[in-house]
Amino acid sequence: MSRKLRSDIPNTIYHVLNRANAKSKIFDSEIDYSIFLRILVNSVKRFKIKLYTFCIMPNHWHLILEPLIQGEMSKFMRYLTQIHVQNRHVMYRTIGTGHLYQGRYKSFPVHTDDYLLKLIRYIERNPLRAGLVSKVEDWHYNSLWYRQYNIDKDGILSIPPVINLENYLDFINQPQAISEIEDIRKTINLNSGSGTGSDPAKYST
Repeated sequence: MSRKLRSDIPNTIYHVLNRANAKSKIFDSEIDYSIFLRILVNSVKRFKIKLYTFCIMPNHWHLILEPLIQGEMSKFMRYLTQIHVQNRHVMYRTIGTGHLYQGRYKSFPVHTDDYLLKLIRYIERNPLRAGLVSKVEDWHYNSLWYRQYNIDKDGILSIPPVINLENYLDFINQPQAISEIEDIRKTINLNSGSGTGSDPAKYST
């Protein structure tokens, strides 16, 4: 059976994510995170795409992207994941030992500003919700930290059209309603089995 073509429409915002095979950790050290971040920077520079939000977790990552031309997100994601897999296998001498990711990336179009705002909070609060930090801004591997401490020297981040940077940190640190979290997880899980990869992911964070 051929794979179902995924949506890749220019000037449309997408929530994109992927998880390690068997939910194992793929980011164990500062070096692991740094390598992925370097590849992410190079990918944004290479393709006509806007990166609004990202968060790298020990066994998965989230991105909010907007391709600017037809088919660009697929090219961007193929480059990002292939280069990351190659680098990871070379670094750990694991070439030929199996898949790094559980399947192809998953992507979901974002249709409203209200949902986009909820999604940004969900993604950037991920490390706090998982108990990895005590404050959202302490996690070094997401877009909030880059914006808060002016780390984005390469200029890869675009400002999401729905956030107010003046009170952004206070907004993100406010507890997110359980209903909002469940709404996002429901969207992910309901669409994960629709020809976009393996079985439903049931992402917990």
